[in-house]
Amino acid sequence: MADENVVRFDVVLGGYDRQDVDALLQQVNDAVASTDPAKHAAAVEALRQPALRIRFRGYNRLAVDHHCRRLRIELAGEPEEVMLAEAAVEFSIVLRGYDMATVDALVQRAYIALASTDPARRVATRAALLDPTVPIALRGYDRFEVDEHLRQLASRLV
Repeated sequence: MADENVVRFDVVLGGYDRQDVDALLQQVNDAVASTDPAKHAAAVEALRQPALRIRFRGYNRLAVDHHCRRLRIELAGEPEEVMLAEAAVEFSIVLRGYDMATVDALVQRAYIALASTDPARRVATRAALLDPTVPIALRGYDRFEVDEHLRQLASRLV
């Protein structure tokens, strides 16, 4: 009988090392089951900067990244608006698009600023959204979609 809590990822060429991903998810599961705040903090940090090697055959990187981002938001207790934004924002993936990790970080920063009452944070984030420095990747997010979304977020930070 399969465990319903087990996350399954497609195995693809050029994916994340399966053992690395399984170990990370086990660390997160152990932290959730524990009452030790140090374990919890270590799991959140591991999700922020996962040390996942790329292998010839491994787990789909986009699926793993998305899952880790969702876990991090839930475990870190970040604002609910950030969690909703993570679920709602999906950009098309194209050849020669914006670097996905950079865009994801920028969008997350925007939603955290939207949930904040700190005017300095809101102004700084608005400036970053209006003049972003996002590298182009061979495979990345559609530049038009991202630019439009960043403009919309910036207009909400006035």
